[in-house]
Amino acid sequence: MSASGKKNFNTEIGPSRSHGGLAYRELAQLGLSPDQVIDFSVNSNPYGPCEAVVSAVQSARFDVYPDTNAEELKCAIEAIYGITAESIVIGNGAADLLWILAAVFVQPKSSVLIVEPTFCEFRAACEHRGAMIHEWRSRPQTGFALDWLALAAAVENSKAEVVYLCNPNSPTGVYLPLSEVIAFAESQPHRKLILDQAFLSLSYFFADDRIDLPENVIILRSFTKEHAIAGLRLGYAVATPELVRRCERARPYWSINALAQVAGIAACAHQDFVTRSRRQILIDQESMQQALRQAGWRPLPSSTLYFLLPMRDATAMRQRLLKHGLMTRSCASYGLPDYLRLAARPAHDVDRLITALALEAQPC
Repeated sequence: MSASGKKNFNTEIGPSRSHGGLAYRELAQLGLSPDQVIDFSVNSNPYGPCEAVVSAVQSARFDVYPDTNAEELKCAIEAIYGITAESIVIGNGAADLLWILAAVFVQPKSSVLIVEPTFCEFRAACEHRGAMIHEWRSRPQTGFALDWLALAAAVENSKAEVVYLCNPNSPTGVYLPLSEVIAFAESQPHRKLILDQAFLSLSYFFADDRIDLPENVIILRSFTKEHAIAGLRLGYAVATPELVRRCERARPYWSINALAQVAGIAACAHQDFVTRSRRQILIDQESMQQALRQAGWRPLPSSTLYFLLPMRDATAMRQRLLKHGLMTRSCASYGLPDYLRLAARPAHDVDRLITALALEAQPC
């Protein structure tokens, strides 16, 4: 399959919408309750949420309608990053924003290029819109590196109007220097680049969140990961004011609930919590990789809290580990059937994982 060719992603590599997180029906079938499971499959801050966010949620009013535009939250984000509130659109999580962006940009037969393997929701949204979906795919043989010249050729050949790029990427953890991303965006001025930075704040490259990007780049960020509020759903996109207005018109009214809004405002006021968490999480990631290497495994390097672990038949291994009360993420749905994705956790959780792996498989 050529890099620019359209293909049926579902039939070739399995379900296109598979995510980490606890699968409650599956746990019930195994006789496990959620509190019996250590979750290595989700890429959220294991040390959150912080007390200030919890307190804000507990005191939030939910007997009145929330601010449909979340203006106070936009102002809180502006105060941190210097991004004007008019350039921010709040969403019910990053996935919601990707669907909104697809509604704004993508029409039936629109050409969209996705840099794979990656988070699946933008592809799903574009499929729903009837787009012509193309991909450029990084490979394990090259360490999942991105070849910018090959990507540019694929974009040109496909006549893509929108390009989706996750940085740091999920599931690989590969980070692309922002100078290279900027150069690529500037070389494609008539195309939109959706730059998904959901994991940037929990990566070694967190300081890149303050670098200005070209106007054809739409930034996507998530409170879910850094503040561990996945159940509330909260993210934001940064774009031109004109595009923000189009996004506001495309999303449902009152889609950002009052609890999520106050959680986001409190989170903005406690960025020191993210700083402390990131420091510990990256230490945990390095320690976890070292423990796996000492046990004979070969985890791949990563710029953030999660990484890939080569594993024969990762789907079967996921099932076996779950019987030990350990939830992991098979990467089969990414087209990587021989990899698990693991998120960093504290040392006592990692000890359980190492023990279970020793019982269930030999390192590959």
